Amino acid sequence: MDTGSLVNIIFKEVLDQMMVEGFDLDPITTTLYGFTGHALQPLGQIVPLLSLWSGEQRVKKMDCFTVVDVLSSFNGILGRLALSDFQAVANTFNQKLNFPIGRGVGVVRGDQKSA
Repeated sequence: MDTGSLVNIIFKEVLDQMMVEGFDLDPITTTLYGFTGHALQPLGQIVPLLSLWSGEQRVKKMDCFTVVDVLSSFNGILGRLALSDFQAVANTFNQKLNFPIGRGVGVVRGDQKSA
């Protein structure tokens, strides 16, 4: 999650590893700035079904992801758009993402070792 990023990002390498089929990249002409320290031209956009879950409860939403071909230690980045769509609150200090689920609050916890 990146509360400073306007767009959601998924990396081409991740899509390749997932062997995702049936996703045609929609063209995009917008250049990304500040992401890698220089201007970056995305490969396109996809709109996959995204799930957040906590225990047995799950929330699903379709959300737009910009596909970029750069190396990263992350699989993707949830930006402000996804956080808003899920009504999620990011707690970066504790590496938690809280979101409404049913009548409660779901929590996704980060992994310090992976980070």
